[in-house]
Amino acid sequence: MEVFWTALSILLVSVCNLSPSASSYDLGRTFKYSYDTTVVLNEPNEAARSKNVTYRVTADVDVTSVWKQPAHKLDLLLLQVRNPKLHVVPKGSISGELTIHASNLENFDDENIVLLQSPNEIVSLYADGDDDDFFRLKAGIASLFVLHPQQSEQFEIDSSGRCNVFYKMSGNIIHKYKTDCQSSHPDVGSQFRYHSNKALGAGIVSRSESVYEMNKNEVINSVDTLETQQFAVNVFKKVGGAIQSKQIFRLIGEEDGSKLLANGESENKAVKSLSNVLDKQLFKREFSHKFDASFKDASGCKTLPELVSKKRNNLKVGNLAKLTSATTFLDLVQRFRLCDESVLKSILTNSKNKEVLPQLLDIMAASQTPAAVTAIISVLNFDSDVIDLPERFLYALSTVPYPDKTIIRKIVELVKQGTKSEKLFETLLLTLGSLTKTHYLQNKLNDEVKLVLSLLETKLSDCKADVCKLWYIRALRNTAAPSSLSTLTNHISFGGKVASEALRAIKALPTEAVTDDVKAVLLQVYLERKIKHDSSARILAAEILLDNFASVSLLETLLLSMTNSSVEVNTYVIQKIKENALTDNAFRTIVRNALSMLHVGNYNVLAQGGSSTAFTHLLAGDDYLNATYGLHMEMIGDGILKRSDFDIGMAFSDGSLNLFTVGLFAGGLGSFAGDNNANDDEEMTAGIEISVLGVGLRPYTLFTGQGELMGHVWSGTGSEPTPIFQVKFLLLLIVSF
Repeated sequence: MEVFWTALSILLVSVCNLSPSASSYDLGRTFKYSYDTTVVLNEPNEAARSKNVTYRVTADVDVTSVWKQPAHKLDLLLLQVRNPKLHVVPKGSISGELTIHASNLENFDDENIVLLQSPNEIVSLYADGDDDDFFRLKAGIASLFVLHPQQSEQFEIDSSGRCNVFYKMSGNIIHKYKTDCQSSHPDVGSQFRYHSNKALGAGIVSRSESVYEMNKNEVINSVDTLETQQFAVNVFKKVGGAIQSKQIFRLIGEEDGSKLLANGESENKAVKSLSNVLDKQLFKREFSHKFDASFKDASGCKTLPELVSKKRNNLKVGNLAKLTSATTFLDLVQRFRLCDESVLKSILTNSKNKEVLPQLLDIMAASQTPAAVTAIISVLNFDSDVIDLPERFLYALSTVPYPDKTIIRKIVELVKQGTKSEKLFETLLLTLGSLTKTHYLQNKLNDEVKLVLSLLETKLSDCKADVCKLWYIRALRNTAAPSSLSTLTNHISFGGKVASEALRAIKALPTEAVTDDVKAVLLQVYLERKIKHDSSARILAAEILLDNFASVSLLETLLLSMTNSSVEVNTYVIQKIKENALTDNAFRTIVRNALSMLHVGNYNVLAQGGSSTAFTHLLAGDDYLNATYGLHMEMIGDGILKRSDFDIGMAFSDGSLNLFTVGLFAGGLGSFAGDNNANDDEEMTAGIEISVLGVGLRPYTLFTGQGELMGHVWSGTGSEPTPIFQVKFLLLLIVSF
């Protein structure tokens, strides 16, 4: 049944609409209709489609005009839905014929929905009952009476949302076409429609046409509606669905309906009178419902703690990366979105949920509501040396696709308050940066984005120690805000790790943000014209130049400098040139032209003999996307690793997506490898850096100093695998109406 109601909420009830003028139905006359709708579900890709899943709903609908106000041309239409039946294909059926199947629909016999119409719009909507699922069915039927034919294109609101509508009329036949429907509810709008990363967005193809036949009194004689929806994730076309809905609405008779007439001088009095006539209370409703409104407080939030208890085993660590865990995640995240702070807080503080508390934090973070974030912040201790749970929450929050501005403000408050743990404080900054980036991509440079950028840049300018500067530069890297380019460029002059981190932040900026003014600075870094730079900084500068300013003269400059430079840096840059040439036709032409010059394309320049490397290869692919892996390694001396990045990404025709990057880094080991360019004052260290969905996380340091290294060796702690990062992400959320 849950699949059936999901199908209804997507389409059955939100199909095309129609309606006569406000005075078409005679007062006190009941028009009897038959209603028949069929919904067919399948895969979005025709090649991957299997057997259709089909549902059919039939019902009788009585339509009566129960009150009119001629002065304002208002008409109160009562729609009574009777005898609803669900039809399905029986299990094991060979013929595939639909037959009546027992369902909850039968509990909703004699349901009412009331429309107050004017000639140009539906003024008000009322309904009895409190079941949102059946209200959607009633609203879909009522939407058939939203009909305001004009020759020009216009907007109308019905159960599909706010739609672009166009009419064509011929005699008593009206064709109605509907496109680009978006929720008219202020809490939804297009909030969940457009993903900030195009790769995780969705391609939605929607077609909707209704054909109305009117009788001589301009009363609906029949309606035939056909709507098709195809939905597929851009980066993975096999994920999605195809839905087709047919509605048939037929006038089958008339009878006296004077016993249903309402009295009153105003709308409110007329509705109250009608409630007394029906002996049912009518509530004012809206066509457009909140996202996930089927999980209303009465059936969702009050029973949520019980549901969490029932699903608790599915969330345990042993079920991570299994289907049971993923389906439970999606089931709970829908309900968490609608519940207030007190309900969510009670779940977090329940001692029985202690074992699955990290997973509950993941789900609440993915719900992306201020109530959830407030509940978590009130329960977790952000001023403790034990940071596992706060950091787990921040990791999950940093990748949400639709961060609310209220959530950003709450993280800003935590940053301003500070934390006892420096590690947790850095994670706070990185989370703030990633939330700001996503919010900026959807809302541009609004007040929240300006507030965060101003905070980060001001705090960065106040930093005295390098470690402080690194925190805020990494946070700016996660924001990827073009306006921070000047600040980042200025910090290149600090040299050392600060310069390297500033260059990584510049590399993360959109390509169009890196201006020609930065080119000279990058060349100075690579060629070390002003100060001596770390080899990693020089490589980063070369990568940015090659990715943004590729030209024959640039390649000539970079390659000719190799006669007086580090062999490993030279080798890496040559490998990077080869990598770009394999994936970019224009770049390949530039390389050919540069190497055609004898003083550039010769053995002395190109035969560097180092062991550093840079390449990207195909991991898997189909007609729609390529999955790739890349390895970029900078070596020092006799084969000792200084830095490496292993990337897994996806690319499709209109964009790409970095799934994750695992980076290793080491420092202070150059003297052991006989590296003449090594910084003898640098402390021996090694660690791991992880990036997930383009969000950089806090570096994980394996050891600092020779003492910690030898301690790992003698104690054997380096011999066992150590989990560094565990969290569940909401990869994408798209809502279409």
